[in-house]
Amino acid sequence: LVDTGPMWQTMIIMFFVTFGFIGLEYVSIEMDDPFGDDPNDFDDWGMAQVVIEDIYIAIFHTDGAAAAKKLRRRVVNQI
Repeated sequence: LVDTGPMWQTMIIMFFVTFGFIGLEYVSIEMDDPFGDDPNDFDDWGMAQVVIEDIYIAIFHTDGAAAAKKLRRRVVNQI
């Protein structure tokens, strides 16, 4: 084996490599269940509401207010 430098340099490098892998482990634990009830989970209901509103606006601009109201009634009755 070739001596690559003093021992303290190797220990510092190993510390940062280990610190990085432990950090990745904690990130993977936090993102293990992204659709649960934890504060850091995705807001899937909020994202669905945004999509429904975008569809409503598109229907309103293409088919008119009557079709958009009909769509809104169908969505509200489903919820």
